[in-house]
Amino acid sequence: MRDALVMMIIVSDNTCTGTVVDLVGLETIQRWCDSIGMVGTTHRFGIPPKLGRDHTLEQVTTTTPNDQGLLLEMILQGTTDAAVARKLGSTPELCKLGLDILSWQKLKTRLPSQLPLGTKVAHKTGTGSRGFMDAGIVFKGERPLFILTAYTEHVPEALPDGTPGFAATYQLMGRMSRLAYDQLGG
Repeated sequence: MRDALVMMIIVSDNTCTGTVVDLVGLETIQRWCDSIGMVGTTHRFGIPPKLGRDHTLEQVTTTTPNDQGLLLEMILQGTTDAAVARKLGSTPELCKLGLDILSWQKLKTRLPSQLPLGTKVAHKTGTGSRGFMDAGIVFKGERPLFILTAYTEHVPEALPDGTPGFAATYQLMGRMSRLAYDQLGG
């Protein structure tokens, strides 16, 4: 189970995600999200269906930047506040492990891409047929500096200048992260 959870986070392995959902149960996951206040999150599948760019949101699992920011903030608070950890159904030690696993993320082309080498970022990327996302906690040393969630939708395949849409999106996410880093004490 631990290996499936790690692979689900650090490389977005959908087979591992499906396995975890099968073991825990889609309804249990949804009830948990509801219980912690993730009001914009709806789980519909363990493994996302393969749909084109024009599918509706009702055909897929959905979440919001606010919900992901809330979850990251609660995990962070849960590392030092046992009451918050309990609300998550966890312990401070498991919240710390969760942050560690998020910091092992292998896909670093978005939020961390323009940060100084070695900057700790505990984050989770996502790619769907309609867009790209990254949500994470950026640290200065061991001190959390900020939480940033960046979501896109209907990114064109190419910009008018020929730049691939995904590359422009990744660069924008990295730039947003760097601006926040510099302004908040990087």
